[in-house]
Amino acid sequence: MEAQTISHALCANDPRVKRYFVDNPVPGMNYSWNISGGGAVVPSTSDTLYVNWGNTPGVYEVSLYGILNASCESDTARYLIEILPIPSIQITGNSNVCAGEKITLNATGTNQIEWSNTTAGNTSEYFPTGPTTVWARGFDGTCFSDTTFYNLTPVPLPTAAFSSNPSEGEAPLTVSFFNQSSHGSSYVWDLGNGVFSTEQNPSTVYQNPGSYTVSLSTENSAGCSDSVTFEYIVVNEAFSWFIPNSFTPDGDGLNENFKPYFPNFVEYTLYIFDRWGDIVFQSTSVSDSWYGEKEGEPVQQGVYAYRVVFRSPTDNKEIEKIGSVAVIR
Repeated sequence: MEAQTISHALCANDPRVKRYFVDNPVPGMNYSWNISGGGAVVPSTSDTLYVNWGNTPGVYEVSLYGILNASCESDTARYLIEILPIPSIQITGNSNVCAGEKITLNATGTNQIEWSNTTAGNTSEYFPTGPTTVWARGFDGTCFSDTTFYNLTPVPLPTAAFSSNPSEGEAPLTVSFFNQSSHGSSYVWDLGNGVFSTEQNPSTVYQNPGSYTVSLSTENSAGCSDSVTFEYIVVNEAFSWFIPNSFTPDGDGLNENFKPYFPNFVEYTLYIFDRWGDIVFQSTSVSDSWYGEKEGEPVQQGVYAYRVVFRSPTDNKEIEKIGSVAVIR
């Protein structure tokens, strides 16, 4: 009897179990299989054998003979099985880029590469917006490599943002800036008054009235940057006033009246009190003056208290000043 088998050249990472069978088996024949290397998945005296060859490259033998009725023995059939080495590939690339930017990966080990994004060739481009795992598989013309994985971890894009306190006031105005940027590792400030800073939260003094534009740039470890501009820091001219501490209503035409002096129009109320707390004069007009009289009669020489309430024209804040003025005759 002559038995025929099917020989194979297998890649080491192909499915490990292979089936060998006898063509036109003889009824009543007991078959005896023998293998070198690998291991029989289903040891069999039947006409079929399953073998696991493992993944070690080499040449292995399958042999088969049969015995009929415990006396008639067939010739031995031998077949050589070659387990081919699988190719190995390596993936390299710079994953230290910003989210959404191009990452070029390179694979070596075989001339034919299949990538997870369906491209082919030794290089492939990806644009990950977050952590991503890609894969590639090589082919040497006979065998495929195992699948090789590569982790992409792009750096989040930086976002520049900040706030200031205050954003408006009188000169000289001290302003503190609060960095609210995200995913940045370095900072450059242009504070608009000729001052530059690399501090995270700088402050500066604006000496002169005007409007100042402030900008912040931030950069991350991958070199990606973002910037923001804030318009404006408004610095107003300092609001000042003057309140005399004495006057001489003696009829000589010099220093005859008392009133606070303001460089700008303000909402205003003035009260003058005598030593007993009685109001001797009051006005809501900055053009009015006190001439040292009460109800048309001169008051006595002495010290009188005043109370001035007004609103600042720069920030509309209410200001109260209490003091004293001397009437000298």
